[in-house]
Amino acid sequence: MHNHALIILLLWLLPGSASPQLKIGAEYYTYIQQQQPLTPVPLVYFQTNKNWYAELRYNYEELQTFSIYLGKNFQAEKTFLTVLPYRR
Repeated sequence: MHNHALIILLLWLLPGSASPQLKIGAEYYTYIQQQQPLTPVPLVYFQTNKNWYAELRYNYEELQTFSIYLGKNFQAEKTFLTVLPYRR
C-alpha cells in the first residue's frame, strides 16, 4: 500500500506542462479482479510542439512490465478517415 501512495504522490507532483511547447501528464489506474490483489497501472506521457509523442506504462500489458509507445500525432482540418480495430 505504501508503494501505491508513493506512486500517486510522485505523479501528483509532476507539472502539468514543463514549458509552453510541451504537454506532459500522468494518469493512474487500478485493475480490480476477484481474489487478486489490486494492480496499479501508472501512465506518464508527453508531447512536443512538433507533435512527437511518448508514453510509458507499468503493469499495462502484463504484471511487472513496462510498455513504451513512441510516435507522432497527426491532425487534419477535416476528418476523412477513421480506422477502428475489429474484434470478434
